Amino acid sequence: GKGVRLRKENVVNRIESDPRVALQERALQQGYGSMIALPLISEDAVTGFWVIYEAQPGFFGTEETRLLSDIAADISFALDYIAKQERLNELAYYDVLTGLSNRNLMQEHLRQALAHAARNDRLVAVVFIDLDRFKWVNDTFGHSGGDRLLKEIAARIASCTREGDIVSRHGGDEFIMVLPDLPNRDSATPVLQRVLESISEPVPIDSADVCVSC
Repeated sequence: GKGVRLRKENVVNRIESDPRVALQERALQQGYGSMIALPLISEDAVTGFWVIYEAQPGFFGTEETRLLSDIAADISFALDYIAKQERLNELAYYDVLTGLSNRNLMQEHLRQALAHAARNDRLVAVVFIDLDRFKWVNDTFGHSGGDRLLKEIAARIASCTREGDIVSRHGGDEFIMVLPDLPNRDSATPVLQRVLESISEPVPIDSADVCVSC
């Protein structure tokens, strides 16, 4: 708790005489005499602790504390870098509003699906979905209402898919589905029927039930 508040290392050089140690009894049973807790900071928040126990009381002096604090700072920098890379990866491959794959990731999956289909004598369906009346929704309920509609429709389309199918937002009110590994042309029909039925269900926006089709 102190480490979270102060965002700095916390040294206990005599565990047996410091009641602040949360696991004091267990630490003493294990033969530990001193400890140090070093906060790991990522994206300006304490995300965890690196805790080191030592049998010898009074082990963590100035030099040891400084060295371990430097290492904890390096670990924090690495965690921060990983978090930023993951966020950049999300922006590169996923639609921010709906969480669906974006065009880049969809094209990657499509290439893989086509290669697999060619090797195994299967088919791939590419489905283009364009919503009707979306401009009317935007004009009537504002962009926040349009965003709510898009998120709901995205979730409904995704719920209609089979394992391995890909749904992406192509832009605006347009979506693309990639249905890989189909044995014949009719195999996509049940999925498409589910999509049509699901999208036609009313979407509640600002106490109104809005119906769209595609």
